[in-house]
Amino acid sequence: MPASASHPARSPASTATASTLAVVPLLGRTQLASEQFDGRSLLDRAISAVQAVCPRVLVISPDAAASTMPPQLEWLTPSSDADFHDAVASYDRVLIHDLACPTTPASFLREIASADGQAVAAVSQLTDTVKVMDAGRVAQTIERDRVVVVASPVVADRDVITQVPRVLDALRDLAVLVELLRAITAVALRPAPAEGRRVSDPDDLRVAALRRLA
Repeated sequence: MPASASHPARSPASTATASTLAVVPLLGRTQLASEQFDGRSLLDRAISAVQAVCPRVLVISPDAAASTMPPQLEWLTPSSDADFHDAVASYDRVLIHDLACPTTPASFLREIASADGQAVAAVSQLTDTVKVMDAGRVAQTIERDRVVVVASPVVADRDVITQVPRVLDALRDLAVLVELLRAITAVALRPAPAEGRRVSDPDDLRVAALRRLA
């Protein structure tokens, strides 16, 4: 993975987010992380966004390729959930930002970081048609306004997220994380801005770039 670009100086994080640790998981996203959008990697964009909100940023990676990362970042290559628990132990809240939502504005991250509730998740309205199949035939079409897609970020109190079973596996997919959080506490859902749409491959990035030009 290419080295992250240098980051511009950031204004201090607000008091409301001073005890919040921002986490950018690379788990399950290593190939997507190096993809470019507006001349910057998705990893670099994610780091810059959360640095505007939280004073400390933790990147969780499946490998130890962190030697070229800026010194203000913490890098964790965990071998068990206990490593994650230790990393978040001194913070009140944890904000998890998915680099697969590369144009999520920092202002929205800040809003969710400061929101009330033990757990809060950003969601986007579904744009695809969802059909229920039965024996190879369409049995039902589900109304789009009844379905949402987990976007980014997901924020949870430390005492809540450390109860999530197999939390490292859950960090690979924020939708899975939200379902596990809902088994522990109520999760408030906040509509993500249009810029917060999720991407899954380079084709999605090209579509996102065209949307910004529209």
